[in-house]
Amino acid sequence: MTVKPEDNALGGVFSLRNDLPAKMAPLSKDIFTFSQDGGKMIKNGWMEEHPQIEDWIQLNFPYLLPSN
Repeated sequence: MTVKPEDNALGGVFSLRNDLPAKMAPLSKDIFTFSQDGGKMIKNGWMEEHPQIEDWIQLNFPYLLPSN
């Protein structure tokens, strides 16, 4: 079974709980603001690099490398 975004939205609309729309409105505003900020960062090239791994074999098994 696959869950699609529209299934989730319809579940919120037709829910019998009256408090869900009031709780979801601020959350959706925050998500929208966060995605706008992320789009600006990507557009300006401000994304951070992922942590790079050191040469694991050289650090742990230096005897496996060819000697110069």
